[in-house]
Amino acid sequence: MKKKLISSVLACAFCLAALPVGAMAAEADYASFEEGLAEKDPILYISDKADWDAFVVKSAQVSADQRVQLTTNLNLEGASYQAIQFEGDFDGGNNTISNATFTPNGENCGMFAKISVDQKIANLTLENISAKGNVLTTTYSGVLAGQVYGGDGHRATTLVQNVHVIGGSATGRTAAGVVGYTFLNTMRYCSADGVSVTGLANAGGITGLTYGDIISCYTDNLSLTALQARGRGGITGKLLESGSIVNCWYTYEAIYGEEQLPGEVDGNFYLDKTKEPSEQWSSARTWANATPDTQPDWVATPTVDGVSIDFAGEINYTFAQNS
Repeated sequence: MKKKLISSVLACAFCLAALPVGAMAAEADYASFEEGLAEKDPILYISDKADWDAFVVKSAQVSADQRVQLTTNLNLEGASYQAIQFEGDFDGGNNTISNATFTPNGENCGMFAKISVDQKIANLTLENISAKGNVLTTTYSGVLAGQVYGGDGHRATTLVQNVHVIGGSATGRTAAGVVGYTFLNTMRYCSADGVSVTGLANAGGITGLTYGDIISCYTDNLSLTALQARGRGGITGKLLESGSIVNCWYTYEAIYGEEQLPGEVDGNFYLDKTKEPSEQWSSARTWANATPDTQPDWVATPTVDGVSIDFAGEINYTFAQNS
C-alpha cells in the first residue's frame, strides 16, 4: 500500500484563489517503512506515526547502505522508547520530532544509542525530547545520541550536521544537549537551546566528552550540572587530545563543575549575559571576521542580546542520491 504525503504550495491569498482546486496541492508517493524494508529499498521513509513505530521495532534490520528519510514532523505525544540502535544514515528532512522520552540501551541513552563509523545524521530538530539515563549506570547520554564513534580515516565521514535540540533534557554519567561522547568524528552546524543537562562527571552543551571535531555550533539558555565538579562547558564538558572546537559560542546557567574556559580552545567564545555586547566583543578574540552586527545565515534567530556570529558554509547536508 502506498501512502501519500500532501505538501501545500504556499503563496499569497490572491494567487491561491486564482488556482484551480486540483493545482493547490502536490502529491508524492512513499512506500511505508515496512514495505521499503521488505524490498530492501535504499531509502526507507517515515511519513507518519505508524512508520515511526515500525522503525523503532525493526531498526536493527536497517543496513549500513540504507538511509532512513523523515518526510514530516512527528509529535510522539509523550511516548517512551528505548534508545534506538541501527546502521545506515538518517535524514530528518529539516523536520521536527517532538515530545518523547528515551531510556538507556546498554551504556548509552538518547534517541539513538550509538552512531558508528561512517554513519550520518543530519537535517533534524528535536523538541522536548528527554534522554532519561542514570548518573551512575548510564555511561553516555545525549538528546540525539549517547555516543558517536568514528575512527582513524573516518573523522569527516562519521557526521552529525544541522541537528538542533530545543528544550528537553539529558542525564547520565557524561551527558550533553546533543551527543554524550564523540570520538574521531565531525559535528557541525548543530545547536542546543534551553536544554537541561545533568552529568555525574561531565556535562556539556553540544557534547559531554569530546575526541572529535565540533565546528560552527552554538548553545543558549542551558542548565548544566556536573555533580562531581569535573568537566562542564557550554560547548563540551571536556575536550580531549584529538578533539577540536572551532567557531562556536554559548551561554548557560552554571550550577556545578569546573568550567572549561573558552579561551583554551580556538573559536569557543562565552557570551556573558550580564555584560553589554560591546563590552564582550571588545575583549573577544576575532575569528571569521565576526563583528557584533554580523548576521549568521544558518539560524532563524541567531542573536544573543544583540550579538550574532556569521558562519560560512552550507548548513544542510546533502545525501548521495543512492544512499
